[in-house]
Amino acid sequence: MEQRLAALPDQIGASLASELPRLPLWLATAGHYLATGLGSSEAAARYFVSLLTTRDACRASFRATGTFYSPQPKRAKTVLVVFSQGLSANACIALEHRSQFAGVVLVTSSTVEGLRTEGQEQKAAALAELERDGVMLIPHPMANEYTILPRFIGPACSLVAAHHLARLVGAEPPDFPDQAELARLLRSAGSSEPAELDAWAAELSAGAAFNFTNGTVEYAQNLAAKVMESLYQPPPICRDVLLHAHGPFQVDVAKPCPQWLFTTEAAAEQALCERLYPLFAHTTQPRTIVSPLPEPFAIFYYECFLNRIVCHAVRAAGIDLIDWPGKGLDGPGYTLAKPYHPKTKD
Repeated sequence: MEQRLAALPDQIGASLASELPRLPLWLATAGHYLATGLGSSEAAARYFVSLLTTRDACRASFRATGTFYSPQPKRAKTVLVVFSQGLSANACIALEHRSQFAGVVLVTSSTVEGLRTEGQEQKAAALAELERDGVMLIPHPMANEYTILPRFIGPACSLVAAHHLARLVGAEPPDFPDQAELARLLRSAGSSEPAELDAWAAELSAGAAFNFTNGTVEYAQNLAAKVMESLYQPPPICRDVLLHAHGPFQVDVAKPCPQWLFTTEAAAEQALCERLYPLFAHTTQPRTIVSPLPEPFAIFYYECFLNRIVCHAVRAAGIDLIDWPGKGLDGPGYTLAKPYHPKTKD
């Protein structure tokens, strides 16, 4: 885990430096983009949608992967965008409907050559078939990140790939900060003081709730997933900070839990925090994570900040991330691969 976290800023930089593929006509002329992804890939899919809908709310949408298990209508003007770091069997459920769309984009770290090297011949053949069928691949690191249960490099780099794809289709998202400055900020994210890390880790293990003052809440799924997969506990709730007063506050008064506030240096966000601190003070004053990166890049700072705390919590608890409790038992829900087809009578 520590090796991967140390490499993350450089891997993000490498992703930023990668060249964009040529824009095919069907991608350039699409009327709509339908994105999907599971787990950490859901965050990247929603990030892509967020980048596209900042100006045009009708241009993109997210659809849960499970809906693709059912028959799908023809969408002649829609491009399907599937995010799946390791080309999971469940992601292939959506890809099986590729003939129903104007075109398909697969954002993945898998390659045919890499899969064959790993001995995954069936998956390599599936990816080769997708390429033959005209599926456009947007690659990103890291191809084989499965020694331990939680992943860190692939999910962050898939966000970069989502930004690349948004630019490719003409969404004009904001430019990334200077790469050297970005790497410096990401490496400095979070405290390195043992006592401070102990306090953060204790609250995380106790079930902290994540409150956001910005749009990151729309694609914070991997922040919650890394806690779940590293500490083997339910994922933190991720919510718009304004939602806290609409029910969650009452629960917090009855059963207090740590509250974390994810924000940026933007004046409006800081003003919002000041307005809401008295509300939180009725229970426990929240811990505040202030990203020096503005939206839509604050997520990268939050990822690195939380990585440091999660790593400390895992070490302190002596958690085994290689032989996790349910290893090898998830096949019935993880290897579906094909959508539903009604049985025909003989």
